[in-house]
Amino acid sequence: MAKDALISQRTWQFVMDEMKRTKVKHAPLTSERYESAFNEVPFDALRRLILIETRPDAILKVLLTGTVSTNIFMRRLHSFALNMGWLPWPILAYAQWPRLQYKSRRAITAAEAQRLLDVEKHAEWRAFLQLIWHIGAAQVDMAGLTHENIDWPNRLISYTRKKTGTLAVQRFGTAAEAILQERPNLGPLFPHFGKQSSAARATRFAERCQKLGIVGVSLHSYRYAWAERARQAG
Repeated sequence: MAKDALISQRTWQFVMDEMKRTKVKHAPLTSERYESAFNEVPFDALRRLILIETRPDAILKVLLTGTVSTNIFMRRLHSFALNMGWLPWPILAYAQWPRLQYKSRRAITAAEAQRLLDVEKHAEWRAFLQLIWHIGAAQVDMAGLTHENIDWPNRLISYTRKKTGTLAVQRFGTAAEAILQERPNLGPLFPHFGKQSSAARATRFAERCQKLGIVGVSLHSYRYAWAERARQAG
């Protein structure tokens, strides 16, 4: 009876906390994304509600006031509560959930990348944008690079991808070499931005794009641009 009473009083905030806790143990980087997602405003309407007393319209309110990301994390949160046995059945049938409609993303052009560099005064962020253009790494991997990731004699950068755990090895040219030589020769290459969350770096980039009227790109667009150049080069 005591256990049943405890389950009956669990809130969505409890589910969020438990979900983040499991991610911290198994995938720290993923936990960071969940932390950022659950702190978004649309979830405020849900977090204090008792789990088993939640009505479908409460779920819809979160979905309709949020973004595609909100929809994705709400689905995961709902499924987590079901799989843990904290919900006896789905609150909102999945056929009734709003469809995911992703915004189109594209590669950043050389001209757009240069416009961002032309107005950038922060030396570390400028180097970050320059190097991500030449290397094409995911922003979270780029931010985590250290001097130890550089093999100077063989002109290679190697690192373990945080998303997949696989090894990435890439040769760099003279342009990237010049940028790397200006970075710290010990420890993190980006000591300030490496400590920030992926969301903070993405927000900084988005704000600068907005000021310049550059639309349809994100930091991941540098990766698209590198892939396009690599394909053209064969």
